[in-house]
Amino acid sequence: MTATQPGTIAQLCILTLVLTSHPAAQAAPQKTRESATLVVKGAILIDVVTGKAVPDSVIVISGNRVSRVISSDSEFDARDGSVIDAKGKFAVPGLVDIHTHTHSWTPPLFLYHGVTSVLDTGNMSDWIFAQADAIAKGKLPGPRIYAVGEGLGPTGESIGKLYRKFEMETPAQIADVARRMIDMGAVALKVFHLTPPEMIEAAARVAQERGVPLTGHIGAADAREAALAGIRGLHHATGIAMATIKNPEKRRQLKEKYPHLGYAPIEYYMELENSEEILRLLLDKEVALIPTLNHFIGKKLSPRREAYQQEDLAFLEKLDGRYFPKGAVEITYTPQPYVFQTLPADDVADYIQKMEVGWNKLCAFIGRFHRAGGTVLAGSDDGTIGIPGKGLHREMEILASCGLSPLEALQSATIKAAQFIKQQEIGSIREGAYADLVLLDGDPLQDIRNSQKIFMVIKDGKPVERKIDERFRNPLPMPMAAGPRPIPAADFLPQLTMVTPSTAVEGDAELHILIEGSNFFEDSVARFDIFDLKTRYLSPTRLEAVLPSSLLRKAGTYPITVVNPGSGGGASALSYFLVKFH
Repeated sequence: MTATQPGTIAQLCILTLVLTSHPAAQAAPQKTRESATLVVKGAILIDVVTGKAVPDSVIVISGNRVSRVISSDSEFDARDGSVIDAKGKFAVPGLVDIHTHTHSWTPPLFLYHGVTSVLDTGNMSDWIFAQADAIAKGKLPGPRIYAVGEGLGPTGESIGKLYRKFEMETPAQIADVARRMIDMGAVALKVFHLTPPEMIEAAARVAQERGVPLTGHIGAADAREAALAGIRGLHHATGIAMATIKNPEKRRQLKEKYPHLGYAPIEYYMELENSEEILRLLLDKEVALIPTLNHFIGKKLSPRREAYQQEDLAFLEKLDGRYFPKGAVEITYTPQPYVFQTLPADDVADYIQKMEVGWNKLCAFIGRFHRAGGTVLAGSDDGTIGIPGKGLHREMEILASCGLSPLEALQSATIKAAQFIKQQEIGSIREGAYADLVLLDGDPLQDIRNSQKIFMVIKDGKPVERKIDERFRNPLPMPMAAGPRPIPAADFLPQLTMVTPSTAVEGDAELHILIEGSNFFEDSVARFDIFDLKTRYLSPTRLEAVLPSSLLRKAGTYPITVVNPGSGGGASALSYFLVKFH
């Protein structure tokens, strides 16, 4: 063994120190190498939590989750997975629409417009939770559906009667149905117009016990009564105008005249000078406003209403006529909203003028409420009217015109909406969240209308094909409720009321039958059991169909339905045809 010469160790230490301290000798920083299924590189990330824009971001996605968010692409090297070059794009979270109504044809349209999550605020409970499950399992393209299930309220309720399955005449009964909805998967509850304060309070107790928010489209109670009873979200900002009116007789007359306050010019009578008290109460009780100004008031009466209609019609021209339900097109693009169609012609102009004044008053209140620290959430009410998905962008635009900044408008449709329904895995781009995001060609913080300049939508970590498939058919179409519809003009589905004749005998020859109902179109088809019949259109209420002798050979009770064309045309409730024994 050779002995080390004196001073050698000291010399080596000095040499090592010199070499490692020299800039040219220092090792380059090691890039983080990480497995990923998808990497989005270079986008300016809009962090809706902090409000900051992060340049040159790297969003690392593993499976359907965001596994890492890095502020600079110089720090990351993807080990595997696809890479999307998003340089010059703006990355925002997948949008969350806090007020929708799902129909068979709506899910793909929401995704097309970057809406990756929705709160369905009233539907057939069995069906809507089945839709949510189908989307979660990848069997149906569409946004994540969170739902309230069946709307709560007494059976005298008209709007929303379509969704009623359970009797709710007492506080105990409404509490029971509230528990049923939560057990089925509801993340929030909703009371409708005619629900009085004592029933709201019963539903609120259940909501608080089970940790979900209670919301409402109210009427029998004003906003003050509802807030004190425990409501935590006001859809359509209902009840606020009434709460500002001090004269009891005036209140009584208005309630009698406008029982469904979400569809009336009640805001025309709003006494803004008396609004401070209700504003403070809503703040104190932490009640959120979900104005849905995109709906009738905002969409039809906003300064950009003509531009909106032209945009919609241009979009519809791109779709095959069999995709978008004809009824929805006709209702959306009539000169006036369908609520006006129930008024005498002389009253329409006065009604519109009142709604315009009311719209401005409500917009002013929303701005004050927001500046005072109140929570304002973006909900479109899409599915009731308009093109699903597009309305949320307009709601953000309208909220910005009422006083929210572009960032705040974006937050109302992302992080704040997610927080309201207590879903922490949506609404922001962060580690552990669902990999739902939208890449934009314009900066939404400069102009919220840039939210519509969509370059790419990613849901569950996979880019969405932004092409409407005119062959789309929902594998679980909405069933048609039997009985009268609450708003016939808004019904996109066919209704079958009578078949004549309704009987035949085994071995009869070919038979022509008359089918009566409503919402029939030129290409509606009558169906006998599982067989489509040769069908002739007579009018929107009458069809003639041919029953061939081959279908009359065996006695039995056979269902008859009318099926309308398109993805959302749907089928009517069943009628029955009897083939008697020979």
